[in-house]
Amino acid sequence: MRSNNFNQTDVEQFYMALIKDSVFCRSALKEFSQKIPIAFAAASIK
Repeated sequence: MRSNNFNQTDVEQFYMALIKDSVFCRSALKEFSQKIPIAFAAASIK
């Protein structure tokens, strides 16, 4: 097993994890930004 192959798969795994993280962050951010106006409206009503 060449070290070059190991590095290649290592980098691929790293980027896959990075992509999954960014997708998760984006969906979490979208959910968060949808809840902010609702919380804001509820706070202003009180």
